[in-house]
Amino acid sequence: MITTYHPVVDDVTDEYPLKTTQQPLLVHIKRSLDKEHVTQPSSELDVSPSAWEYDVLQRNLEKLPLYTPIIDNGLLGSPERLVKITLRYDYAGSYGHQGWCEVSWMTGGIIPCYGTLSVHDVEYTVYIKGTFKKRYTYQYKQIGAYWILLLPFVWLNAFTDSREDALATTFHQFLAQSHADGVL
Repeated sequence: MITTYHPVVDDVTDEYPLKTTQQPLLVHIKRSLDKEHVTQPSSELDVSPSAWEYDVLQRNLEKLPLYTPIIDNGLLGSPERLVKITLRYDYAGSYGHQGWCEVSWMTGGIIPCYGTLSVHDVEYTVYIKGTFKKRYTYQYKQIGAYWILLLPFVWLNAFTDSREDALATTFHQFLAQSHADGVL
């Protein structure tokens, strides 16, 4: 199996001149288990992000001035500056291979498979003084191939882009766009 994640931007900057304020930038991170992507808050199930998702976002957030992480919904209140990060797995978009990858796994890789293996949506919602300001949505995909004859080349995965790189790219895209829009 050989896989890679897209998009990954290599030339991102770690420095974003956010608006200077005495108020911290509060961040709430959640995963939504809503399979149908219904955007009504009542239909979403809030769960804690996985450890690697939290670690990737935490490493990038720590570079920002006046940043405070919030995971618990009960602590939200109405802060000066809040960013809600919602992580979703797109079940419909992840079926681009149309079932051939499942057949490949069942046959031990004899039948080859190539396609989009998983699609993930990351939504950044910005609130200023408790009022919705803007929503930014990004998507990253895992593209790969399964086939028994690719087994000797599995070492190539060490040189492809990882899921962590793709998630960090969405964060950098969000910071760049929100700064360009004057939101943060």
